[in-house]
Amino acid sequence: MKRIMMIWIIPLMALLAGTGAFAHGTGMHENQDGMEMDHNMVLPHIVLGGGYETDLVFMNPGSGRDVSGTLYFYGQDGSPLNVMYNQISQVSINFAVPQSGTFSLKLGNPDDTQQIAWAVFINSDDQSDTNDFNMYMGDHLFASIFYKRFDTNTQQMATQVGVMGMRFMSGQGMGYGMMVRNDEHNITGFAIVNTSDVELTSTLTLKNPDGTTYAERDLTLQPGHQVVDILSNFFTGIADISTFSGTMEIRTDQEGMVPLGLVNTDGIQTAIPMVMIPDSMDHTGGMM
Repeated sequence: MKRIMMIWIIPLMALLAGTGAFAHGTGMHENQDGMEMDHNMVLPHIVLGGGYETDLVFMNPGSGRDVSGTLYFYGQDGSPLNVMYNQISQVSINFAVPQSGTFSLKLGNPDDTQQIAWAVFINSDDQSDTNDFNMYMGDHLFASIFYKRFDTNTQQMATQVGVMGMRFMSGQGMGYGMMVRNDEHNITGFAIVNTSDVELTSTLTLKNPDGTTYAERDLTLQPGHQVVDILSNFFTGIADISTFSGTMEIRTDQEGMVPLGLVNTDGIQTAIPMVMIPDSMDHTGGMM
């Protein structure tokens, strides 16, 4: 089997959720730690240790000011996670990104046991921007994640890959879409985190190229919980998607969902850009 950076876990058994209409929320929900989740940026999937060196790079283009705040790390169960940074184990890191500049964080130790994390950047200076259409994402910060994998026997770098910058959402969106391609060269994966303080159920719907539904399932996450796996494992017992090509819609009826698509092509992994589903927008740039 191809080695990929997704961590194998047993997908959570889902509970049935009502569908109804889907829209955007206000971005004012709280996470499992009681933090207000407006003006923030969520990184829904980070790999630490296990032969990997992890480098988070934050960019601040076009905001017109420095952006400062705190990056908080959590494990897959939503509890604070100690992360090695500057040879110090810590659950949060304060930093500032200068106007039009970047800031890099080298995290973890390749020799340590592999951990899966997610993180949220809380801006210390919440300022609304009339030009951002209320879609607050770290007040204009973007993030990329770069991984180097080292051979455990020789300690030489074996591969290097970048999971490039989505402007990760604050958990305000309630409908996303992603491309799916599974074949002899490609394996599609999926990560999702519930950034809210209540149980969240999302519906995963695979769509054929002609727009018809191929398979569907519900996935329930407890507050602060994250799950990641190859997409086929999410649909075990529902449908064989080992050679499926099409799209997947991820929908919910409450705030807090932050999904991320992943694809591994012949051993090289990157992120799949998520797009807002048009029927969850009011088509004037604002929220419904």
